[in-house]
Amino acid sequence: MASETQHGYLVLADISGYTSYLAQVELEHANEILTDLLAVIVNQFKQALTISKLEGDAVFANINESGMPNGERLLELIESTYFHFRRRRDASQRQTTCTCRACQSIPSLDLKFFVHHGDYIVQDISGIRELVGSDVNLIHRLTKNHITEQTGWHAYTLFTDRTLEHINIRPEGLHAQTESYEHLGAISTQSMDIHPRIIASNEGHPEKEIARRAAGDVVGEMSLISGDTRIASVIALGDVRVLCIDRLNFESLLRERPEVSLAVMRELCKRLKERSN
Repeated sequence: MASETQHGYLVLADISGYTSYLAQVELEHANEILTDLLAVIVNQFKQALTISKLEGDAVFANINESGMPNGERLLELIESTYFHFRRRRDASQRQTTCTCRACQSIPSLDLKFFVHHGDYIVQDISGIRELVGSDVNLIHRLTKNHITEQTGWHAYTLFTDRTLEHINIRPEGLHAQTESYEHLGAISTQSMDIHPRIIASNEGHPEKEIARRAAGDVVGEMSLISGDTRIASVIALGDVRVLCIDRLNFESLLRERPEVSLAVMRELCKRLKERSN
């Protein structure tokens, strides 16, 4: 039975500096460190994507476009994944007492994302699931690019123009660049430096608890209203069930339900008081 062609997002998270790191460090400790970091990426991706394959220094995932109707969720997932990757990487560096080259070289590792919207077929052979198609080849070829040479960035998200057309969002500070590949031709891309978006406001400042939330509380409403990047992250202390709402549905809810708007205003006033104390 022939597999049907699917249309959706292909996402590849690739650990920067992996090849040089592996070439000059002790393999045993390096494997433990990289396995730990890859697990962080997988755990974040699994919240919204289907993990297609682990590829040594990379995690390849996908989602049918019907499963990601709002591109903003995809951008949030990438930012969240990078935040958790950096937090885990930096925590590992701080906590280690080992003086081997693998442990001391942890800061050389960073993370890049590649996002493409295209067609693919899910091939299942003897229980082994794999994505195939020209667009699958393309996203892997995109990892060989000239972004770092042109910009100096080691942590970035690369979008194909087709992706940005589908998510209908254009983040600020995009770097336009065309890459050429044999059999695929010229590919127009837009890249975003993700390091300052997540790290700049936190560098030099230790993490600290600023508030605690309980069952029924709302989080993230300020970012939805302002459109700005979140300035804090929520860490669950146990198992939780979360109802997620994107900006479009949130704004629609505020227009249709005045009582919800009033409740949000009260919550914002309470949060502002918390910050001033």
